Amino acid sequence: MINNVELRSHDNTHLFGSCEAGRIKLWGPNDVHYYGSVDDAGRVKLWDGTAEFATGTLDQGKLELRDRSGLKYEGRVKDD
Repeated sequence: MINNVELRSHDNTHLFGSCEAGRIKLWGPNDVHYYGSVDDAGRVKLWDGTAEFATGTLDQGKLELRDRSGLKYEGRVKDD
């Protein structure tokens, strides 16, 4: 099943995309792409190319991440 993902940072950066079978694909400003994964424990990692961009958790549809600069992102994963 494909789920929609929306994230917003505290500086109002908006990321959006999808999550399917533990894989996340997100797009941000200026068409920046982020790819990531969710493990069975709900731990999330996102990469921007080859470097880790953010880590966090997914719990009952609520997504919380911090990027490598410390900026916090919050959002939801929703059924399509």
